[in-house]
Formats: sequence, structure tokens, C-alpha cells
Amino acid sequence: MYRLPRFRTLATLAVVAAAVMTAPAAQAAMVDHDTLSQGSGSFQFQSGDLYWHHDNGSYSTHLTGDIRLDDANGSCARMRLVYFDDGAELTTKYGGTVCAEDGKAHTYSVDLNPYGSNRTDLVKVSLQKQTATSGWTTVESDYFDADFTTDKIKLTGDGIDFGDEWWGVGGPLGSATVSWTGGEDGAITPHVSGTLYLNNMAGVCARMKIYYWSGSDVNDMLTTKYGGQVCSPDNGLHSWTVGDLAPYTSSQIDNVYVAMETQGTNGSWNQVDNAAGSASDGAFLDANE
Repeated sequence: MYRLPRFRTLATLAVVAAAVMTAPAAQAAMVDHDTLSQGSGSFQFQSGDLYWHHDNGSYSTHLTGDIRLDDANGSCARMRLVYFDDGAELTTKYGGTVCAEDGKAHTYSVDLNPYGSNRTDLVKVSLQKQTATSGWTTVESDYFDADFTTDKIKLTGDGIDFGDEWWGVGGPLGSATVSWTGGEDGAITPHVSGTLYLNNMAGVCARMKIYYWSGSDVNDMLTTKYGGQVCSPDNGLHSWTVGDLAPYTSSQIDNVYVAMETQGTNGSWNQVDNAAGSASDGAFLDANE
């Protein structure tokens, strides 16, 4: 099932204390998970799971599940994975061949992660069979891409907030978002979208700030980028749309750290609230929890 890219959430935590940040734990990010089953009758692939991992700009797919042969005496089966880049085939990999020694039901475990590349954007997963009267033929195939979802983020402070476009009692009703897109050669682009509010903050200026991380050490920070500066003209409620803040793309991005900042009277910028997220599968955690 070939689908347009989404972006999936991550379990990672960044902590700010006295303006000191700790980077999230390093790991190969799982950016997608799909379930699948193929075949029927004598040849089946059951309880299938396909995981997409992104690590140092390289994508790999991990296929697990069970091949079931029933009333297939002397016949064999295997899983085949074909990897593509913009429609062009990169390579083909096979799982180990399993064969039924009699006509009874037999189940064989599948655990395959045979190939990684920064060019892979689509994989074709197939259950194949071989009988006494034929060579290898395909029973059923499905197509999968790295299918990312979207993180939610809400930041709050004294007179400054970042969330959705709906203002409630003392703050935005809903969350802003951090979405992710994959590009050529394993590149990843995080996109921050939402509404920045200043309330009862006459003369105060604010901006968004994004930190980009590749690993677990403080030296793994790739860069920092800023959103446009806005300033409140009076003590009323004012809002500015952050439509798509996506200033940086890299194949090394694994985590981002989103913060609000206000400018002090001496011109320095001070962090108000923050949240951390990453391009891997799991729970999105607020940095202050």
C-alpha cells in the first residue's frame, strides 16, 4: 500500500535548567511501522510487521512475521524485498527459503533487515512460493514508503504562548505542530507550524528558536535556527501565524528542540518554554514534564 509521507512521533526528553540543555539519547530512529498479511490457503505470511529505521541518513526496513505452509508437501516459500529510489530499483533481497516436509501445517519465523541506503524511498514486500511443478512465483505483494506523522506541541509562559489559532481562557486551546518530511539522500526537514501569542506584553519582542540534534552528546548539536521576530505594540492580545518554519534540512537530524524566547531590556534573548521531539516512533514528551 503506497501512501504519501506522514511523520511519526518520538520518545525523547530534553531538559533545560539554568540554560543548560541535555541532548536526547542516541538511537536509530524508527520513523514508521506498518502491519501486513499476505497470501491464503497453503501459502501465507501472517502477523507481519515492517519497521522503517533512519540512522545517519540511511533508511533500512526490518520485516518480521511468520510464513505458514499448510497442505504444501514438498513446496517452499520465502520473502522478497525490492528497494526503490524514485521508481528505479536499487536492489533485491531474499529471506531464507523454508520448505514443508509433509502435508501438515508448519510455521516459520521471519526476521529480516538485509539492506540500508540513503536512497531508498519505497520497498516492495512479496511472499513467494516454489512448487514441484513451477519455479519461484509471487503469491502477493505490497508497497510501503517511510510514512511519517506529526508531533503536537504547546508552549506556555507569562504573557507568551505558542499553540493553535484558537485562543481560550488565558492561552491557546490546542497545540501547534512539528511535522517532518523526508527528502533525497536521507535528508529530513522538520516543520514548525502554529500561532505565537503575546498578551499584556507592551513593547516586548519574541521569536521561536529550533535546536537540531544528531545524537546524545552536547557536541551532537547540528545548528540552531530562529523564526521571525515579532513585537507587541500594546498590552492587548496579539497573535502571529508561524505558517511553516523549516529553516534547516540535513540527513543527520534525529531530534529537534523547540523553544520560545523573549528579548530583555538589555537586548539579550531569554528562553521561556521548550519541548523536544524527534523523527522516531513513540511518545512526544514536553521538556518540562
